[in-house]
Amino acid sequence: YIRELHMLEGCRGLGAGSWVLQQMAVKAQSLGLLRLTVFKTNPARRLYQRMGLSIVGEEDCFWRMERDCRPS
Repeated sequence: YIRELHMLEGCRGLGAGSWVLQQMAVKAQSLGLLRLTVFKTNPARRLYQRMGLSIVGEEDCFWRMERDCRPS
């Protein structure tokens, strides 16, 4: 479960966030799932969806997202 992921403004749009999520997906293979929570207003949600995470629930101002990382 990713607790918090913050990108410096100067690093946004350069692929750093995608790289971090790819690395976390590799680490999550043994457990099967990668999970995170994101504010509904956070534009990073689009990155998470491009990286294969799906919205699986919500709480007040958050979306709960996850991705199945088991090897196919």
